[in-house]
Amino acid sequence: MGEGTVFDGLTDAAWAPLCRRVQAGERAVEVAGQAGVKLAALYRAQRRLGLRVADLPPEARAQRRRRAPRFEDRADDYRYRPADLCEGDWRRCAALYADGWSSEALGRLFGRCDSVIRRGMGLRRVARKPTSERTVKAPPRGLDVPPRPSADPEVRAACAVELDPDDLVASLAASDAAKARAAQVGLPQAVGLLCNMDVAMVRAAKARGRLALLRPGGFAGSPCPEGEGEAAWAEHGVVLHPHQRAPEGEWATWLMLGGRGAGKTFAGA
Repeated sequence: MGEGTVFDGLTDAAWAPLCRRVQAGERAVEVAGQAGVKLAALYRAQRRLGLRVADLPPEARAQRRRRAPRFEDRADDYRYRPADLCEGDWRRCAALYADGWSSEALGRLFGRCDSVIRRGMGLRRVARKPTSERTVKAPPRGLDVPPRPSADPEVRAACAVELDPDDLVASLAASDAAKARAAQVGLPQAVGLLCNMDVAMVRAAKARGRLALLRPGGFAGSPCPEGEGEAAWAEHGVVLHPHQRAPEGEWATWLMLGGRGAGKTFAGA
């Protein structure tokens, strides 16, 4: 096929430079994000054009391979990934882990998932000390340390949001506004903490049976409006599409055949 043939929105002539950037050592996810294409589409183009990293000669792959320094050779401010803990935090985490702290407690203390802590300790081969040699008292098993949003007062101030336990939509809107302000002043940690708070609010609302319809014109409280028929829903800004209405005439059974997102469940309700 010619270079003018379009695959996944781009021609082969446009895909080739992107594939060569990945071969040269750039991360595929960053190249795809900068080009505005899907990562899977970039992988398909690499296979189709024969421009994968595996297609490079052995000597070129050896030159491309970038090895991270050993754990003991890393400086305290070294980060293997931008979103990862710095090596100084990993060393403090390893010391507490060796003294008997649980991965759940360390995850709460350092703001990371417990599985990330366990993986980091496993890669560093940190072993537990005998009970007689432990110097730092570990928290009781099953109890987590209080969450520490951040040691930075600016992040704490950015996470201060007024929430209404009876109005999920207003609470999420206040959180979105706080995230926008935090992003403008360059506080990504505050944005992440606010996103985690959004998830916790939705889970709590679902557990209480007060999950609101998160759509324009939706309503909070009971999942069903008072009254019957389409008119009761229309008062709350919910309007059925033509394909969601029952056909004219007297029908005992009728079939609605549609793909994902067609509104089948809502029409049946």
